[in-house]
Amino acid sequence: MTRSKTGNKTGTHQNLKELAKHEFIRFFVLFLYLWAMFLLFELHQYVVLSTYHLPIESWSIGFFNALVLAKVMMIADGVRSKTFLRNRPLFIAILGRSIAFAILFVAVDVLEKALMGWLRGQPMAESVPAYGGGGLAGKMVVGVIIAVSLIPYFAFREIDIKLGEGRLSEILFGVRATPGEDIPSSPH
Repeated sequence: MTRSKTGNKTGTHQNLKELAKHEFIRFFVLFLYLWAMFLLFELHQYVVLSTYHLPIESWSIGFFNALVLAKVMMIADGVRSKTFLRNRPLFIAILGRSIAFAILFVAVDVLEKALMGWLRGQPMAESVPAYGGGGLAGKMVVGVIIAVSLIPYFAFREIDIKLGEGRLSEILFGVRATPGEDIPSSPH
């Protein structure tokens, strides 16, 4: 680590700080996207249940799922560069990643519910969620809904990577790095 003429630290410390800031912003944006997606699912559930005068269990589940799954998604996203999807046409990478993460989300949700049931002393059959009435078909339907919901996120992400990370945000939102500042590359 070196000091500049003004006495400020430069080098590794500054790069780590920029990387941490970049990763936090990435996590926060991902969290907001997932929270909005789960909130829409909860609103849909509310509409369907209210038709039959049934109460919704909780409005906060989407918030906590978004927090957990955003972190899971960031960790799993780190293996992205090592997948066979990297050298495929963009639409295949977008669809493939959407499907892979939908499967991951359903698996994490099933494991979380099974673990919570086990901690409460419930049998496994009672604690595993019964999506769409239960069974594999219900889980597949939920997986398809989640995969389709993730397509915009992965389309944005993959196009941004192809253009040069940060370039798509600059084009769409006018967000620019300050002069002389590069957007740090995350370890993917």
